[in-house]
Amino acid sequence: MSTLPITHMTLYKHGVGFFERRATISGEEVALSFRVEEMNDILKSLTAVDYSNGQVLGIDYATPQSREEQLAGCSIALDGRRSLRDLLISLRGRAVKLLLDQEETAVGILIGLDESDHSRPITKSLVSVLLDGGETMVYPLKRVRGVDILDERGAADLRFFLQVSLAQENYRQVTVRLTPGEHDLSVSYIAPAPTWRVSYRFVTMGDGERGLLQGWGIFDNRLEEELTNISLSLTAGMPISFIYDLYTPFTPERPFIQEESRTVAAPVDFAAAPIDEVAPMMRAMAAPPSPAPMARAKRSRKMNAAAMERSTAVSITSSDLGELFQY
Repeated sequence: MSTLPITHMTLYKHGVGFFERRATISGEEVALSFRVEEMNDILKSLTAVDYSNGQVLGIDYATPQSREEQLAGCSIALDGRRSLRDLLISLRGRAVKLLLDQEETAVGILIGLDESDHSRPITKSLVSVLLDGGETMVYPLKRVRGVDILDERGAADLRFFLQVSLAQENYRQVTVRLTPGEHDLSVSYIAPAPTWRVSYRFVTMGDGERGLLQGWGIFDNRLEEELTNISLSLTAGMPISFIYDLYTPFTPERPFIQEESRTVAAPVDFAAAPIDEVAPMMRAMAAPPSPAPMARAKRSRKMNAAAMERSTAVSITSSDLGELFQY
């Protein structure tokens, strides 16, 4: 993975600086490292330009998680004092190959570790393994010289734990993704920087009639690299600057709507009516309607349809507002 050296710095008096990194590189990615407290300014201002025929595809950065948050889903957890004991406990239920003394091995599913309360637990603790043949074997922990993890997920979790433990919590890595080939890449950004200061000297010449006034600009190099062959500008101005949290993930809260309780309508019970009252009603319902009411009903339906069509007529106007379009 390629790196970019600092080529230009502009420092201001109010706690920020402008930095430019530029170099001709070959590869598909460039890694930059920044302090955690710098990430908000980096994400607010970072600019990547390829002045050759290549292209910047994107920029990745590490998520803002503590070491404990990153390891929350990892099945391997090792303590700083008893790593072998913690490893055997974490590998319970996984396929392993125990390397024992006298060049003996045991291949199977790790059942667990039975610890002793003795002052020297490694001499009394036992490791149990379910062998491939179905037999359960118990070995003294002091005989274990190594563990070969045959389970791919367990081995991956162990590597992930070690990588996270090795990483520095005070720094975050930003990776610039590029197309294959040569690149004349420039990456610039604004980051917090200690204010620069000035110190003056007045030197008199040997004849006593001439003098030399010197002004020394003093600044602190907080970068994890030596500054060589760079251009430096010390600016007395104080441009507007602010901090905006772009690094911390933010998920807006939404109202929670609960499912409303619904009651199914019960069937309606009708009381029985005498047959002499029901018969005239059935004959009246079966008789065809007179022509006049049917004609009036048809006219009424046509009038209702016309009224509905007028009330739902589509009326759209539009106007061109430059970059906007309004309905």
